[in-house]
Amino acid sequence: MSQVMSKIVEKQVEKHMDKKAAAQPYAKKPVNENRRLAVKVLAAAIAVALLVIAPLKLNGYRNRVEKVFKNGTSTQYVDSVAGYVRQSSSAATDILNTFTARYGETDATRKLTKAIEQLGKASDENEIMRLYEEMYAGANEVYNLYRAEYKRDTGKEPDKSDKVYKDWDDLYSYYNKDIANNGYWEKAAKYNAARESFPANVIGPLFGIDKMPAKIGS
Repeated sequence: MSQVMSKIVEKQVEKHMDKKAAAQPYAKKPVNENRRLAVKVLAAAIAVALLVIAPLKLNGYRNRVEKVFKNGTSTQYVDSVAGYVRQSSSAATDILNTFTARYGETDATRKLTKAIEQLGKASDENEIMRLYEEMYAGANEVYNLYRAEYKRDTGKEPDKSDKVYKDWDDLYSYYNKDIANNGYWEKAAKYNAARESFPANVIGPLFGIDKMPAKIGS
């Protein structure tokens, strides 16, 4: 890979030197051998920077943003996206368990069960947020089924005295307030912008350094 990169860089350096020489027609022309050696040395140095230094810097940048995703921006309390995802999963599990205990399993509960289980095993941030979206939608579906059954049984909507209502209220708040307005997203947007610029947009795919989740609902 380094040899291929050196050859690519060599061609770019030669083009640059040719343009520079053309702009100075009366300048002393360098000896061809010296010129070729200079091109090779410069190309090798640039290739090393692209293949060693740049990936380390990009990976370090991603690790810092990943840390904010996992640990949050505050030392006073747990305010991380990952923390709220865990709390959301707990609330969704309570909704699921209460529904199935009262009304049995349905396609919606089985789908929610699968989403919760997969979310619990996920480690990649992009996969976590994809599964979190699935879990949230699934919990919403199960809660609406619960509301319908509850109203049929009692003649009224569940209110603040009902545990499932409280669980859904918490889940809704985590999604629309605590996660949606989290300080992580600004840092992720800046990292993703850097990841999309050259040479990071070439280095990232080569070394498996991907983007971070961009926003809730994406």
